[in-house]
Amino acid sequence: MASLSQSLLWSILVTFLLLKTIRGNQEHIHERILNLVKPGVSITVHCTFKSGDFGTHVIKYDSLYMFDFFTQYWAGSQILCSVSWESNLKYFYIKEEEINKPGGCEYCIWRIRENGPCHVAIQGDHLVEKCSKWINNV
Repeated sequence: MASLSQSLLWSILVTFLLLKTIRGNQEHIHERILNLVKPGVSITVHCTFKSGDFGTHVIKYDSLYMFDFFTQYWAGSQILCSVSWESNLKYFYIKEEEINKPGGCEYCIWRIRENGPCHVAIQGDHLVEKCSKWINNV
């Protein structure tokens, strides 16, 4: 009869292998949205994709909203985020190719400013920032 520790070890190993099989080689992505619109102004962010919704969140100035996901859950799609403050309603996309391309990011930061979002990727020991304009038509 197997000892309790051997049974526990086998259970842990089987669980690990099942999780590895389910997740495959998909990456765990950590998205961060930083409010840099205006001092004293909070923004409301709502991000969705074709089969999911990250919910609506209020972010104070110079504060972060954080969400994580595995790339398999949104393969072939993009995340649409609405950002509102005062009387403004703006949109931007988090695109799969920005994350999954070689040199993409595992820890991604979006700096939200009045004139548009800036995608900041932590790549190795440095930051790479790419700014874009707001999307007008969604």
